[in-house]
Amino acid sequence: SACSSCQVKGACNLSDMQEKFIEVPTTGNQLHKPGETVTVAMRESLGTKAVLLVYIVPFVIVLLSLFLFATITGSELQAGLISLLLLIPYYSIIYALRKRLEKTFIFEIKD
Repeated sequence: SACSSCQVKGACNLSDMQEKFIEVPTTGNQLHKPGETVTVAMRESLGTKAVLLVYIVPFVIVLLSLFLFATITGSELQAGLISLLLLIPYYSIIYALRKRLEKTFIFEIKD
């Protein structure tokens, strides 16, 4: 991997920085054994959806609520705290929907 020679690898959180275990559903014609090295892939559109759910939507929630509550309360500190507290219900909903999201984000073994 190029990460070993990269000078900013400490600031990066790429998935290949550590070993991960992923369960991948297979079809009947794929014969793979546990521990076998394979290439795992996910559709690019699902990656975009994941970034949207985990990074973009929370950022928009915080930004919009920060402006809204700063205008309403007149206090930047209160607005900032309220904006951050709004992330608790958002991530709670994401956590509650984790089983449904697991069915959406499916990995495949690339041939």
